[in-house]
Amino acid sequence: MIEHGRRNVDRGGYFTPAARLVVTPTLRTSGLLAALSDREVKSLLLLLTYLTPNGRIEPTTAQIARALHVPEIVVRSRMGRLTAFRWRGERIVRYLVHENGLDGYRVSHTILAERSELEAGEEAGTGPAVVSSSSRDAVIAFNRAAYARPREEVERDIERRLGYFRDEEAGETDVVSSESPEAREVRRRLQALGVAPAQVERLLAEHSLHEVREQLDWLPHRAARSPARYVVAAIEGRYEAPARVRLELAIAEEEGKMAEETAGSQGSRDGVTTQNAVRVLPGLPSLSDLPEPILLYDSEAEAGATGEAKAEDADHAVGKGI
Repeated sequence: MIEHGRRNVDRGGYFTPAARLVVTPTLRTSGLLAALSDREVKSLLLLLTYLTPNGRIEPTTAQIARALHVPEIVVRSRMGRLTAFRWRGERIVRYLVHENGLDGYRVSHTILAERSELEAGEEAGTGPAVVSSSSRDAVIAFNRAAYARPREEVERDIERRLGYFRDEEAGETDVVSSESPEAREVRRRLQALGVAPAQVERLLAEHSLHEVREQLDWLPHRAARSPARYVVAAIEGRYEAPARVRLELAIAEEEGKMAEETAGSQGSRDGVTTQNAVRVLPGLPSLSDLPEPILLYDSEAEAGATGEAKAEDADHAVGKGI
């Protein structure tokens, strides 16, 4: 049987846990000793000696090996027979692996009863074995008095951190937002990074939303081990954009200039006139300075001359009596 007790109990209800193992006649009369071999009884008693102040029995294989002065492989072989043993259909020892990776063994509560020292003292008729104890209600009352705050104060603090304020004239239940959606989003992003509420208030009060949002947007491009501390330092120090962001901005600016130049040259080609084309080329005279054009060939004049020649030939033939 495991008896749980309290030591060094103070007025606030704090105490140091304690536990001890009590051997009762039930161990003899239950038939467990008769069902176990001598080696298994010895192994079980060894496990019971590892009782902790919290009432747990979970020794590691390394602890048992040091106690028996044998290798761990011998301990696993020896405890393997005990873990395979069943009494009244249930295991009395279970194999387990601790969170730190070490393996060990746990004694089942099938063979262990538990009670407090208070119950043990009442059964013996000697009164409580503990000097003083605190009931559940007393512990709750003490914790509320020492650590709790009034609900209204907590609600007001939460509203302040979320960017709200109470309109006292409208009533305590009428809550009005004092921040824009952009400001609330920036506040939420800072708090998500783990920035302390006091620092969030100071940053939003001393810097513009554009500066804060800009540093938040640039944070993924920085190799920050502590994002919360880095973003606070970046906002306060007005850090310039990371190299990658600066390169992307420069490329975008250059592409914009090229697009403007392309659009401008296309418009000039579409609307240019002959006079403008001549003016563009240096050294060429204007159209007004050119001399009158010389007619090298006139189809109408040639057609008239041909007709007159034919008429003269006809008259000439008539005169000769042809």
